[in-house]
Amino acid sequence: MSTAQSGLVRPYRGAAETEMGPEEDSTGGVRLRLLDTAERLFGEHGVAETSVRAITAAAGLSVALVNYHFGSKENLCREVVERRQGPLNAERLRLLDACYARAADPGDSGRPPVPDLEGVLHALAVPALLLGFEHPHFARLASRLRLDPDRSLWRDYRGRQQELAARFRRALGAGLPHLEEAEVAACLHFVYGAIARVWAHCPLPPEETPAALFARFVTFYGAGLRAPSTSSHDMTDRSSF
Repeated sequence: MSTAQSGLVRPYRGAAETEMGPEEDSTGGVRLRLLDTAERLFGEHGVAETSVRAITAAAGLSVALVNYHFGSKENLCREVVERRQGPLNAERLRLLDACYARAADPGDSGRPPVPDLEGVLHALAVPALLLGFEHPHFARLASRLRLDPDRSLWRDYRGRQQELAARFRRALGAGLPHLEEAEVAACLHFVYGAIARVWAHCPLPPEETPAALFARFVTFYGAGLRAPSTSSHDMTDRSSF
């Protein structure tokens, strides 16, 4: 992976995450403390195994404040997820747009640009891997959602991934013309699964570094994506991570 590609990734905070100064509104501070505490406990124990009382006890707040600010534990969980998922996917799409811009024909021949395969993989995977270092408890929570007893949480998460999945499927298809559409969808699913596997092991070991992980991931899966076509077996893209 080139230095130029690495420099494209912006460290980011979730939409609800801000520096807390002395002038901060107390309501905003309470909401942020509940979101941060819920994210940590949901990541460590799962949503079903984490009670509202456990969250408020860890945050040093009243149980009534969860109902006041969020209405329910389920709504609290949705806000925990949305504040990270939204910025993550926005960064992925920003990097994908940059990848297309680099591939554009300066002569404007009218041919659609074909993005660099490693660039597309970088745009999809590297922001997600970086999130595992910046927000490890959320990463672990996201890896758990598929198995949570409340299936609506997974449906909501997956639903917000649909546009992202469609755009990356088209980008990979453009860079992999030797593969049928179903095989491209399968490749995308395998990359999602690898990201989920990394997230499930967060927090990552202290000796792991972002640069080393990015390089191994993009090199390995870039080679895999370029492998010859093997079959036309259908595999539905689950549009997950």
